[in-house]
Amino acid sequence: MKIRKNPKKNRTRHAIPVVILSTVLLFTMSVFYIDSTSSSAAGTDHLFLPDSTVTNTASDDSTNEGSDNSTDEDGTTEYLVTTEYPDEPGKAPELASNYAIVLDANTGNILYQKNAFDKQYPASITKIMTFLLAIENTKLTDTVTMSHDAVFGIDRGSSHIGLDEGEQKLWKDSIMAGNLYINRGITGAIVNRQPFGGMKLSAFGGGVKAGGPNYCACFVNIADKPGSTTDYTQSYVKAYEQEFAHARDVNNLYGEQNAFRYLPLKNMVLRLFPGDNNEDAKMIALAARICHTPLSISFEPGDDRTAALASLGCPLKEEALAGFLKSMKNYERIRTCGADIPMEMYEEAARIDKYIATAKPVKDGRVELIHYIKEQSISFEYHRYGSILEVPSVE
Repeated sequence: MKIRKNPKKNRTRHAIPVVILSTVLLFTMSVFYIDSTSSSAAGTDHLFLPDSTVTNTASDDSTNEGSDNSTDEDGTTEYLVTTEYPDEPGKAPELASNYAIVLDANTGNILYQKNAFDKQYPASITKIMTFLLAIENTKLTDTVTMSHDAVFGIDRGSSHIGLDEGEQKLWKDSIMAGNLYINRGITGAIVNRQPFGGMKLSAFGGGVKAGGPNYCACFVNIADKPGSTTDYTQSYVKAYEQEFAHARDVNNLYGEQNAFRYLPLKNMVLRLFPGDNNEDAKMIALAARICHTPLSISFEPGDDRTAALASLGCPLKEEALAGFLKSMKNYERIRTCGADIPMEMYEEAARIDKYIATAKPVKDGRVELIHYIKEQSISFEYHRYGSILEVPSVE
């Protein structure tokens, strides 16, 4: 990720978060201690801030006129802490939040606090701290390499930094989530514009998105016509090139790009049973290869498919059902040639949150290739405060 300085929005903008940081961190990240034994009145405490965290820039005592604060000879500044509420003295407000603090901006007195000195995560101050560390320790032209934890260590749906062109590609190709949002909020998804649905634990079934081009396929069973003469080898290639190979934006809104694209699965396994024919296995292997999804093939002992399927180039494994059930967790998706499979497979898939594509393979590539990919929507507001410098390519 590159951190760049915008020549049109110079250091004046940098000063704003730094000022905010110095104000907020004063009461959130410094080392505090409360001396309840020196309380000057019932219901009040005294808060002491080490001299290293407080700088008194006043040239005379006029600044502290009317303030209950004082500075000891050792340089420690003492602030009065009270739990009285200004509008209704003696009555604390009812707050849903577990933490709160209200200060007098002129004197520094704490008018109300609720667990204000308990150590907690800094929440949005993290953004300010990130900015401060960046400008203090790097040049704005430096390239920063994001670590794995920096990319995958945040909760899905959390707020994130808005990325510029050239930085998006790394972000888009690193984050595995069904919907990505760049420079915009994560709410307000619109059918067709931002088809919605996850691709990992938040996905249901094969991860086909609500409001997307394949959604209706989830509610029907599609099979080849008896005696169909469709050449599936050509149909798969044609369908991949026309539908699955390229990202697209069907809305073409000026200022907001809404890309829809297909990604290959990390890996997939085909489990064969004695009643399955080798031609179905070949259709599945070809579809997976065209979609760039690595496929392994597993079959029962005594049902050796090695000679018939060796030319497919897929890893072949002979294993009993018990062994296969243990290995299911290692694959992103499981494929079978039909729905008539042992109940143990369904139960294990439910336990480990895996999807089994049980539809019999068909010759039409537009239908069949859906089983070997996952869908992703990317919504990108590429304008900056209404100004559009360049319309990005859809990818």
